[in-house]
Amino acid sequence: MDTIEAELRAAQAADEKALQDASPQGKFSKAALNSLVAATNKLLPAFEQEPNYPTFAEDMTELPPDFTRVLSMFSAASTDAANEDRVDEELAISLDSLVDDTGLKQLAGKVNMLANDRMFKMFLQEDAPEEEKEEEEVVEEQAPLTEQDADALFMERI
Repeated sequence: MDTIEAELRAAQAADEKALQDASPQGKFSKAALNSLVAATNKLLPAFEQEPNYPTFAEDMTELPPDFTRVLSMFSAASTDAANEDRVDEELAISLDSLVDDTGLKQLAGKVNMLANDRMFKMFLQEDAPEEEKEEEEVVEEQAPLTEQDADALFMERI
């Protein structure tokens, strides 16, 4: 049990390090950051998350990994929606241009537009039920084991 917990902690640390390495760096003012936070909190409910990302108290030179994670989620979903022609490709989010307040403001504008985009919200709602439906179908396809099947499986393992 300790080994599993240690492996889990190591995986979480590796994930945090990867996010930290991927976090945009630049000169970000508190005002521009909080503008993006306000837009983020508008869009989070579309992802079935609480709109409670905290505001920033000071200027920063690197986005926190947890904020990068949220923005990456937005980026992946908006890119998928644009690739499926569900939203204008101009709304596809990229974190590559985040190096200053201008990039933050542009991203906040895109996030605000996505938060108000009915087609994007429909895309997000349609995507989740399909995955759940596929999982249900897989479960339904499995036939119950007969006693002979159970015996055969047991013999294979021996």
